[in-house]
Amino acid sequence: MLRIIVGIMRLLFSLFSNGKPKDRIALLSRQGSTMPIDYQLLIDRIEATHPSIEIVSCLTNYASDGLFGYTRKMIRQIKLAATSRVIVVNGYVQGVCVPKDMSGHEVIQIWHALGAIKKFGLSSLGTEAGRTEKQASVGCMHRNYDFIIAGGPGATEAYCKSFGYGLESIVPLGMPRIDGIRALGIEGAPEREEALAKVREHLELGEGRFNVLYAPTMRQDAATDAWLSDSISKLASRCPIDSMNLLVSGHPLTKSDGSEAASARNVIISPEVKSLEMLTVADCVITDYSAIAFEAWLAGVPVFFYVPDIESYRKSPGLFIDPLIEFPSRSSADADVLMDGVLAFAQGGGVADPFSVFCESYFAGVGDDVTGDVAEFIVGRLGAKAGDAL
Repeated sequence: MLRIIVGIMRLLFSLFSNGKPKDRIALLSRQGSTMPIDYQLLIDRIEATHPSIEIVSCLTNYASDGLFGYTRKMIRQIKLAATSRVIVVNGYVQGVCVPKDMSGHEVIQIWHALGAIKKFGLSSLGTEAGRTEKQASVGCMHRNYDFIIAGGPGATEAYCKSFGYGLESIVPLGMPRIDGIRALGIEGAPEREEALAKVREHLELGEGRFNVLYAPTMRQDAATDAWLSDSISKLASRCPIDSMNLLVSGHPLTKSDGSEAASARNVIISPEVKSLEMLTVADCVITDYSAIAFEAWLAGVPVFFYVPDIESYRKSPGLFIDPLIEFPSRSSADADVLMDGVLAFAQGGGVADPFSVFCESYFAGVGDDVTGDVAEFIVGRLGAKAGDAL
């Protein structure tokens, strides 16, 4: 069946290809039907600095659009890929990867995660969480990219392994969202004030309380649906009810939101508030293998790692960064041990933060205007003709 689908996509691409592609930038995504923040930032910047350049987008996701809507948008993505000079993707987009010949086009991958703690893509093939070698081969997984923009130089090696490209194809400019995340940690910044207003609208945190944000990554095994509630309960049991809140922000694709464990007075779960917005009130973050660890550091929030299932995660999908090895003083598979460290930190003690030192190197060289840097790189790939028109 997959071979048939690939064959149909290639036929459609061939039919849509009609002469030289337009000097246009197409932003394509299968991550959902809502405009990704990185795409919106790029659109706003390019429209402001290069108003003559045409920008189009097509976003889809089977879960949000259903079979008919998903199929219709996939066909449109193939058409845009066939007729646009520059195509930007933020994940595996078949309309870009399956054509046999993408000459005349420039394809830029801006992966949707800020960095790589757990393995993904080609580096996770053959694991329970990843695709099989055959699926990746037949589906032309991550082919036809000209450049891959990384969140920082620290992600370069992981991206080479996960996408199957050499160092020359990885461009560590950073992700556009970095600008806004940095601003979340700056008093008075518009981004911070806007996020704080939303937090205050939906959350009652209480005055003078220490706020711990728990934001784990997703789990795909249906047999572990109860893992989130279990983890919340274990962590909350060590949070002093009179002085500490446990804010919970589960992964968007996790089936359970952990509400089963929200009966405790110090557990706060609010789907209306995003994890990035919660960073404005978080005194520290507890995560596991999620890239929110990088986002927290960029916003100036200390990070701890609670990894009760690390033995299985080391096998599937695998880890590029192993918290227990890299940051042992801030990581544990035992909730009590980890919370001892959090409580010590809350009281002004605890050990030095090795993750912060790690991130200094991981994001070294990323500029102060990441959105501008990425936007200009993409515009530059339009070629000489588009450049003459700017």
